[in-house]
Amino acid sequence: MKIHFVCTGNVFRSRLAEAYLKSKNIASLVISSSGIEAQSNIGKSIEEYTIIVSKNHNIEQFLSDYWVQTAKEGIEQQDLVIFMQQVHFIFCRDKLGCKLGNYEIWDVLDIPDELSERTPVDMNTIIALAEVSFQKIKRGIDTLISNGII
Repeated sequence: MKIHFVCTGNVFRSRLAEAYLKSKNIASLVISSSGIEAQSNIGKSIEEYTIIVSKNHNIEQFLSDYWVQTAKEGIEQQDLVIFMQQVHFIFCRDKLGCKLGNYEIWDVLDIPDELSERTPVDMNTIIALAEVSFQKIKRGIDTLISNGII
Protein backbone atom coordinates (compact mmCIF):
# COMPACT_ATOMS: atom_id res chain seq x y z
CA MET A 1 0.00 0.00 0.00
CA LYS A 2 1.30 3.45 -0.95
CA ILE A 3 0.64 6.24 1.56
CA HIS A 4 1.50 9.88 0.93
CA PHE A 5 1.36 12.87 3.31
CA VAL A 6 0.90 16.42 1.97
CA CYS A 7 1.53 19.74 3.72
CA THR A 8 2.75 23.17 2.63
CA GLY A 9 6.55 23.13 2.58
CA ASN A 10 7.44 19.49 3.25
CA VAL A 11 9.81 20.67 5.96
CA PHE A 12 7.67 19.91 9.02
CA ARG A 13 4.28 18.15 9.23
CA SER A 14 4.32 15.76 6.29
CA ARG A 15 7.98 14.88 6.90
CA LEU A 16 7.24 14.05 10.56
CA ALA A 17 4.22 11.99 9.51
CA GLU A 18 6.32 10.11 6.97
CA ALA A 19 9.07 9.48 9.54
CA TYR A 20 6.68 8.36 12.27
CA LEU A 21 4.89 5.89 10.00
CA LYS A 22 8.21 4.60 8.64
CA SER A 23 9.32 4.01 12.24
CA LYS A 24 6.48 1.48 12.57
CA ASN A 25 8.35 -0.79 10.10
CA ILE A 26 5.23 -2.05 8.32
CA ALA A 27 6.69 -3.98 5.39
CA SER A 28 3.61 -3.69 3.19
CA LEU A 29 3.74 0.12 3.15
CA VAL A 30 5.50 2.51 0.79
CA ILE A 31 5.50 5.89 2.56
CA SER A 32 6.25 9.30 1.10
CA SER A 33 5.49 12.99 1.56
CA SER A 34 5.48 16.28 -0.32
CA GLY A 35 4.60 19.95 -0.01
CA ILE A 36 2.43 22.11 -2.24
CA GLU A 37 4.92 24.99 -1.88
CA ALA A 38 8.07 22.95 -1.28
CA GLN A 39 9.89 24.47 -4.23
CA SER A 40 10.00 27.76 -2.29
CA ASN A 41 12.37 26.07 0.20
CA ILE A 42 15.48 26.47 -1.94
CA GLY A 43 18.43 26.36 0.44
CA LYS A 44 16.43 24.90 3.34
CA SER A 45 15.89 21.17 3.60
CA ILE A 46 14.00 20.96 6.92
CA GLU A 47 12.95 23.11 9.88
CA GLU A 48 15.11 23.00 13.01
CA TYR A 49 12.06 22.24 15.17
CA THR A 50 11.26 19.23 12.96
CA ILE A 51 14.65 17.76 13.77
CA ILE A 52 14.20 18.48 17.48
CA VAL A 53 10.76 16.84 17.62
CA SER A 54 12.02 13.84 15.63
CA LYS A 55 14.90 13.42 18.10
CA ASN A 56 12.49 13.71 21.04
CA HIS A 57 10.53 10.76 19.64
CA ASN A 58 13.45 8.69 18.31
CA ILE A 59 12.34 8.92 14.68
CA GLU A 60 15.11 11.15 13.32
CA GLN A 61 16.67 8.29 11.36
CA PHE A 62 13.40 7.92 9.43
CA LEU A 63 13.28 11.54 8.19
CA SER A 64 13.70 11.85 4.44
CA ASP A 65 16.74 13.88 3.43
CA TYR A 66 15.07 16.43 1.16
CA TRP A 67 11.76 18.15 0.56
CA VAL A 68 9.62 17.08 -2.40
CA GLN A 69 7.31 19.32 -4.42
CA THR A 70 3.76 17.93 -4.69
CA ALA A 71 3.03 16.74 -8.24
CA LYS A 72 -0.11 15.35 -9.84
CA GLU A 73 1.56 12.09 -10.89
CA GLY A 74 2.84 11.44 -7.38
CA ILE A 75 -0.56 12.03 -5.80
CA GLU A 76 -2.54 9.94 -8.27
CA GLN A 77 -0.25 6.92 -7.80
CA GLN A 78 -1.06 6.64 -4.08
CA ASP A 79 -3.50 4.28 -2.39
CA LEU A 80 -4.10 6.77 0.44
CA VAL A 81 -3.27 10.47 0.54
CA ILE A 82 -3.37 12.35 3.83
CA PHE A 83 -3.63 16.12 3.60
CA MET A 84 -2.56 18.06 6.69
CA GLN A 85 -5.19 20.74 5.98
CA GLN A 86 -8.08 21.44 3.60
CA VAL A 87 -5.94 23.92 1.62
CA HIS A 88 -3.61 21.09 0.57
CA PHE A 89 -6.53 19.00 -0.68
CA ILE A 90 -7.97 21.97 -2.60
CA PHE A 91 -4.59 22.66 -4.21
CA CYS A 92 -4.25 19.08 -5.42
CA ARG A 93 -7.83 18.84 -6.63
CA ASP A 94 -8.19 22.29 -8.21
CA LYS A 95 -4.69 23.52 -9.13
CA LEU A 96 -3.13 20.19 -10.08
CA GLY A 97 -6.34 18.56 -11.30
CA CYS A 98 -5.66 15.37 -9.35
CA LYS A 99 -8.14 12.54 -9.55
CA LEU A 100 -8.23 11.54 -5.91
CA GLY A 101 -9.09 8.09 -4.68
CA ASN A 102 -8.80 7.39 -0.96
CA TYR A 103 -7.81 10.41 1.09
CA GLU A 104 -8.19 12.00 4.49
CA ILE A 105 -7.95 15.62 5.52
CA TRP A 106 -6.48 16.16 8.97
CA ASP A 107 -6.54 19.48 10.78
CA VAL A 108 -2.86 19.79 11.69
CA LEU A 109 -1.82 23.42 11.76
CA ASP A 110 1.56 24.64 10.61
CA ILE A 111 3.73 26.57 13.07
CA PRO A 112 3.17 29.91 11.27
CA ASP A 113 -0.62 29.32 11.58
CA GLU A 114 -0.22 28.79 15.32
CA LEU A 115 1.99 31.85 15.77
CA SER A 116 -0.16 34.41 13.97
CA GLU A 117 -1.42 35.83 17.28
CA ARG A 118 1.85 35.57 19.22
CA THR A 119 4.79 37.95 19.48
CA PRO A 120 7.58 37.64 20.37
CA VAL A 121 8.21 33.93 20.03
CA ASP A 122 11.12 31.93 21.38
CA MET A 123 12.30 28.50 20.24
CA ASN A 124 10.78 26.78 23.30
CA THR A 125 7.34 28.05 22.27
CA ILE A 126 7.89 26.90 18.70
CA ILE A 127 8.98 23.44 19.86
CA ALA A 128 5.97 23.17 22.17
CA LEU A 129 3.65 23.99 19.26
CA ALA A 130 5.50 21.54 17.02
CA GLU A 131 4.97 18.85 19.65
CA VAL A 132 1.22 19.55 19.65
CA SER A 133 1.14 19.14 15.87
CA PHE A 134 3.19 15.95 16.09
CA GLN A 135 0.82 14.47 18.68
CA LYS A 136 -2.10 15.07 16.27
CA ILE A 137 -0.15 13.37 13.49
CA LYS A 138 0.77 10.47 15.77
CA ARG A 139 -2.86 9.99 16.87
CA GLY A 140 -4.01 10.04 13.25
CA ILE A 141 -1.48 7.42 12.19
CA ASP A 142 -2.09 5.25 15.24
CA THR A 143 -5.82 5.36 14.47
CA LEU A 144 -5.21 4.30 10.85
CA ILE A 145 -3.18 1.35 12.13
CA SER A 146 -5.58 0.31 14.91
CA ASN A 147 -8.57 0.52 12.54
CA GLY A 148 -6.79 -1.72 10.03
CA ILE A 149 -6.80 0.93 7.30
CA ILE A 150 -3.06 0.52 6.89
